[in-house]
Amino acid sequence: MQSLPAIMIDSLPAGQQMTKSFQVYIDKQGTHVVRVRLPDDALAIDNTRVCTIPLADAQRVLIVDGNTDGLGAYHISSVLDPGSQVRIGAIPEVRPMAMLRDATAETLNRYRAIYLVDVPQINERTADTLAQYVRNGGGLAWFLGENVSPQSYNETLAAETRSLLPYRLNRIVSLNTTFGSTDDESSGNTRENALVFGKDAELLGPIARAGNGVFALVNLQRVWEPSEIALPEPTETPELVPDGDSIPPDDTTDGIILASDEDDDPRDIRVLLERGDGIPVAVRHMLGRGRIVTVNTGLEGEWNNWPGDPTFVVFLLQTNAMLFSGASPPTSRLIDEPAELALPGDSFLPTVTLLPPADEPPRMSIEIEANDQSPVVELSPVEMVVDDQAGVDDFLMPGVAEWQRTGTDGQTSVLPVASVLRIGESDLAQVTHAEVLRDLPGMGIEFLASGTWENDGNIGGMSTFLLILLLLLAILLAVEQALAAWASYHVKSNQSSRDRQHVSGFGNARGAHQSANEMRSRSRSRKGQTGPTATSTDASTSTNEPTEVTR
Repeated sequence: MQSLPAIMIDSLPAGQQMTKSFQVYIDKQGTHVVRVRLPDDALAIDNTRVCTIPLADAQRVLIVDGNTDGLGAYHISSVLDPGSQVRIGAIPEVRPMAMLRDATAETLNRYRAIYLVDVPQINERTADTLAQYVRNGGGLAWFLGENVSPQSYNETLAAETRSLLPYRLNRIVSLNTTFGSTDDESSGNTRENALVFGKDAELLGPIARAGNGVFALVNLQRVWEPSEIALPEPTETPELVPDGDSIPPDDTTDGIILASDEDDDPRDIRVLLERGDGIPVAVRHMLGRGRIVTVNTGLEGEWNNWPGDPTFVVFLLQTNAMLFSGASPPTSRLIDEPAELALPGDSFLPTVTLLPPADEPPRMSIEIEANDQSPVVELSPVEMVVDDQAGVDDFLMPGVAEWQRTGTDGQTSVLPVASVLRIGESDLAQVTHAEVLRDLPGMGIEFLASGTWENDGNIGGMSTFLLILLLLLAILLAVEQALAAWASYHVKSNQSSRDRQHVSGFGNARGAHQSANEMRSRSRSRKGQTGPTATSTDASTSTNEPTEVTR
């Protein structure tokens, strides 16, 4: 386990967000867990966030260049595989255009990303294959150069059924400025030739914070202009476009406006880079699970000098990371969402075990059996609640769960999965009594202090306990009385009153009297033999009254 130094947060007001960055060094393949913790407060369950980072071996990347010299493919492959000891996780493969025309979905799925450089046109079959590849999580990058046919691209790639381009192409916009020129004739076009960050430049990572000064040596001579944009207009003098027509100034235009630049657009179009005159240079949009980056300039010398600038290396690495992220497994799952695991039948046995998050042992285990219809195992918390299955509470806890699966070779592997709370579930706020009554009209609502509620609960619990205790005591007393009655001695009901007076005597009263006289006679005889004795006797001995003798 690797521990990092604490990051100090000076102040974080309620309802506000703050972003802190840190680096984690990972040198082993596999899925790694990153855990971030805040100090405990009144609601400790949301003070920890976890995520999983899968680190795989280098992935293959396909590069197809439409130019015979292959210069564009060389620039891209040099960045992705610089050689020596430097590895960025990509293995580029440069293939001819004929391979792309005959490629199938299975062929493209072997590549994590595809770069198409100045390809003249794409046929319908290849376009459908590329669209399926991207929707399944693949990454696609276009570099549009001289050979591109705008009519073919608009009809085949920009169609709504495929959306392989974020917009339709209009024309190539050129500016006749010599690279590095400093004379007065070209100084007026410096701003138009510049490469600057777009409105969504934060997607490019830390380089966006450096400002437009990092592109000081980059000049863009030619770019493809989308047909669905409104160019920013200067407020002082009209700007000349290549066909010689002037665009009147308009103070209401600020930056580029894409025709599909809407919040509810599923393509989620983002402008990463643009030229100084507002024409987008690099645009990213979504298609299914995958991402597409369109660069509206070629990589030949007559288009720009960008490939020789260090910023091109940074841009291409960030672009490659975007393209790779579409096919990456999710870094976390929400606790109320189903947990899924791919379980190919040719690699793993059909039985898997899920260990829900737990802070300490013992840890509960849930066994799941895969069916023959789908290679994906799924465990839904909703179905667990409906079926009253055990382990729902543990499954709904945030933390790190673990899948245990056994391969066909008998080896068991563990795959961690991060379970997190939804953002906002722990965003609690106190409401007044008036707000509760307003939001719940017509309901009998009683407000109790927390101490009163706890005391009432304790009294109610004690009363129930005492009632049960008294009932048990009454049952014990009844059992005791029953046992005593069963074990005691009782007089028979048919005896006479005379028998009740002589309960345990020997014989009748006469027998008892004779026995008493005999005992007294023997006693006097013994006393006479031993010495003088008293001559008086008890009056009771000379009477004939019956005497009761008890034993």
